[in-house]
Amino acid sequence: MAIFNPYFEKVLKWEGGWADDPSDKGGKTNMGVTLTTWKAQGWDNNHDGVIDDIDLRMATKEQIAAICKKNYWDFVKGDQIGHQLIAQNIVDFGWGSGPVTATKRVQRVLGVADDGKIGPGTLGAINNYPNQQELLMKLVNDRLAFLDAIIARDASQKRFEKGWKRRVYDMVDMPSPM
Repeated sequence: MAIFNPYFEKVLKWEGGWADDPSDKGGKTNMGVTLTTWKAQGWDNNHDGVIDDIDLRMATKEQIAAICKKNYWDFVKGDQIGHQLIAQNIVDFGWGSGPVTATKRVQRVLGVADDGKIGPGTLGAINNYPNQQELLMKLVNDRLAFLDAIIARDASQKRFEKGWKRRVYDMVDMPSPM
């Protein structure tokens, strides 16, 4: 079964620290966690009664790991996916584009009902897919197509293309052609 910690270490490699790029649709982030996601956790790190970007800037690696585990890894039942790289790809797709969106895309690749929830049917389709490497490549290609569609809809996102795609390949331990 897949393990969370190797995935999270890769997240930290790509996310770094504080970012507030006006072109980034995620807005203010710290180690990849958006302010919206942070606020949903209810953590007031400076104890001023307001959950805001100051609290997000103060986020610890442990807090970010807890958010990643609960909201993304556990959402897709990463611990129940038998192939580490498939789990990492699915979870990271959710990290960047929302776990429901990622789950629906995975379900479409698998040809199961795309309800946005990982249940026994989706887990079975993932884990019992006859060729795990083939499935991994299908999922990677679908994720790359999703990123291409974002850029096609909004040319301002083109500046992120190489980094996004390098990350996709790194998550599955493949050399990037970018």
